[in-house]
Amino acid sequence: LSVDICSSLKINKIKDGFEMDYDLGTGFWVQVWQNKNLNLKEYTSIKLKVAMQGEKNRIEIKLVDSDGTNFGYNIEDMNTDGNVKELLIPFSDFRYFWGGDSNLEWDNVKSIWIAISKMNGGKGKLAVTSVELSDEAPLKVEKSDPYYLPMESSSDWRISQDEGTELKTSVVAGNKGNAVALEYDLVKGKWVQIYKNVSLDLIPYKEISLWFKATGNHNRIELKLVDKDGTNYGYRIEDLTRDNKWHRYKIPFEKFEYFWGGDNNLDAKNIISIWIAISEIEGFDGEVAVDEIEFIK
Repeated sequence: LSVDICSSLKINKIKDGFEMDYDLGTGFWVQVWQNKNLNLKEYTSIKLKVAMQGEKNRIEIKLVDSDGTNFGYNIEDMNTDGNVKELLIPFSDFRYFWGGDSNLEWDNVKSIWIAISKMNGGKGKLAVTSVELSDEAPLKVEKSDPYYLPMESSSDWRISQDEGTELKTSVVAGNKGNAVALEYDLVKGKWVQIYKNVSLDLIPYKEISLWFKATGNHNRIELKLVDKDGTNYGYRIEDLTRDNKWHRYKIPFEKFEYFWGGDNNLDAKNIISIWIAISEIEGFDGEVAVDEIEFIK
């Protein structure tokens, strides 16, 4: 097992499995794993029987290969009534999380991880009574056009910031459902940003659409796409409307340009992260909420 600093985890033996008795405290995650040599090309899905009690938090199922590539699946709608629920998760729904080279060796998986990460935080229990590899899978649904990148949880996005700046993320009411808000202060620094690790083939798509709601000082928005060798392509929005109302921005990918890193040629078939940055024009403070990121054919 492993735990984030300021979190605690106790593993209890139960009939047919184990129980994760945790307290996230002021930390963000706890997890367990088992080392296995697995060829998952023989299977289409993973089947689990689990029961959850306590505070509502996220369950993460992760697969790790020989070079440390982590692919995972997040479960954010698990009932916490203590009743056993059978989950059947197709491997086609797993996505790149972090580490390695962003391409999972499905025939050379070395470990399976089960993590609990913070939504509400606090205490809870997760009982796991069965973990099986399966050749069953739900009927596959083709990706829709447009393809949506959810903005329901701020914990799905990581923070990066210049020295001397302040940045806090939160979930707020969106244009539809929830949105992620960046409350920032460019006190002495030049930029703040959030990013999400993904595994995307953007070749079928022609443009990106986002909704923004902004207040505060006039600063720049930078949208950035990063491929597996670190090439950054981006687009700058210099005239973001700051009237505390939702506005849609549609940007063709042909308007993105090389920013830095890698080999200056974006591999659109292998996008591993998307970044949203706020950089200095006037500086000082403000808030920008982001919702409904869509990739449109």
